[in-house]
Amino acid sequence: MAPRKVRADQWLLPIAPIVLALITALVVHSFSPAPVPNESLGTLGSLAPDFSLPDIKQPEGAAPVALSKLVEHGPVIIIFHRGLYCPVCMSHLTDLADHIAEFKEAGIQIVAIGPDVPQTARIDMAIFSVLPFPLLADTSENVARLFGLEKPDGVVLDGAFVIDTQRRIQLAEKSGEPVGEVDELLAAGKAAAKPH
Repeated sequence: MAPRKVRADQWLLPIAPIVLALITALVVHSFSPAPVPNESLGTLGSLAPDFSLPDIKQPEGAAPVALSKLVEHGPVIIIFHRGLYCPVCMSHLTDLADHIAEFKEAGIQIVAIGPDVPQTARIDMAIFSVLPFPLLADTSENVARLFGLEKPDGVVLDGAFVIDTQRRIQLAEKSGEPVGEVDELLAAGKAAAKPH
C-alpha cells in the first residue's frame, strides 16, 4: 500500500495561527520603545516613598525602620550607598558620623541604606558600629528604585535625600559615587526642620 500524500496546506493550516502570533509578537517587540526610567521618582518637592527596612545594627527579628515613623521626630537624611564593604562608601559614611553631634543638635536624623545582607553584615558589626545611625538593608534595592536611583541599564546609583516632616523631598542628589557633603546636608536638614 502506497503512503498517503499530505498536501502542504493540510499541515500548514493547523500551525498557521501559532506562526502568525509569533511573528506579530516579534514585530511588536522590535518596535516597542525601551523602558524609560520614571524621572519623577525621588525628585525635589515630591512625596518620598515610605519604606520599612531592617536595621542590621538590631538583632534579627527586631521591628523594621519605617520612614513614616522617622519623620514624626524630625527631618531625615537618607544616604543610599553601594554597600558597607565598599571602602569609598564607608569613608563617606564615617565622615557623616564624625559630625553626628551637629546633626543631632539640629534635630536631624540620618539613615544609611545599602544592599547589604543583614546576616552577613552583623558578623562584622564591630567594624560598622562606628556609624552612629541606622544601617538599613535594601537587599533587593527596591527602595533605591522607588527613589529613582536605577539607570536604564539597571545600574543603581548612590543618592542623598533630605526628607522633611511631611515626607517631602527637600534635597535630592544622585550620582555614580557617594554624594552628600556634610555642610550641604546639614543646611538642607535645618531648612527642612522649619515649618512650611
